[in-house]
Amino acid sequence: MPIHLPAGLWAWISKSAKIAELVLAIIAVLFAARQFWDAHVQAKILEDIGTHTKTLDNIGENARLAVQAASTRSIPTFPDSLHEITDIVRRTCAEMTILVDVAAYGHYSAPDEFNSYYLALQEIASMRLDESRKTKTCSDRLSDRPSTDRVRIRALIYNPVLTQQSLATQFQKDSRTLVKEPRFAKYFDYHKNLNKPSSKEELISILRDQDFAVARQFQSMGAEVRVADHRFPIYFWLRDGEDAVFVFNYQAPETGAATEIPFRTHDGKLTNVFAGIFESEWTNGKPLDDALAQIDPARSHK
Repeated sequence: MPIHLPAGLWAWISKSAKIAELVLAIIAVLFAARQFWDAHVQAKILEDIGTHTKTLDNIGENARLAVQAASTRSIPTFPDSLHEITDIVRRTCAEMTILVDVAAYGHYSAPDEFNSYYLALQEIASMRLDESRKTKTCSDRLSDRPSTDRVRIRALIYNPVLTQQSLATQFQKDSRTLVKEPRFAKYFDYHKNLNKPSSKEELISILRDQDFAVARQFQSMGAEVRVADHRFPIYFWLRDGEDAVFVFNYQAPETGAATEIPFRTHDGKLTNVFAGIFESEWTNGKPLDDALAQIDPARSHK
């Protein structure tokens, strides 16, 4: 069962930048300590495998314990973390829940990797549960749903105002420098239908519109999408309530620069907390069409 946070607690933490940064720092330290301990336990188990086990049964049991000891691990930083996120999506049996700033996560910095992520979402969105379970190793925790149901995808993203602000924190350089970056050229070569912007402000507006174009595409493929009116101190992709990639989203108070610290976990306590956070946020989320009306009223219901 998801762990539901007390009413208003998560929203209060999210809306308080200083408290969110403090919580983030504490959690990061705790995870560092946890990783250190996991590495110590894992090394000890592997040593035991080499020095004390003689039978295949003992080796198999010790190997299983070694994997359990690494239930939470750091993963490559963005944009390489997209490979792990895509893997999570592809392994989904019944339900994928996403809490992140934008639907098109990574589409500017790593368009090829984003495309793989998008295609993975598209693939699971088209699958029935009986089809999904034939090709994947699935637990029984979500087996109460009818086998003819589709895989459920829910995504909670920022509203247009927050999206614009979030993008601004990611582009600290001046316009002249931004348009000379390799990723700028690659992105607009990839999207030849878009006009190249001449300023940072134009670039941010284009990316915001592209983010919500992808959100509309999510809806078209059958995903449920809502928007939030406050920032998240953590992003995550949760598969079937039991496997997650999560990202600490830290904004330096001195410079405003954003830093992301990603992990992957199948620790049941953590995944239950993420499930509880998502349900709390989902209940307070607003319909995507309301957000689209802020961008282009003529297209909001198309």
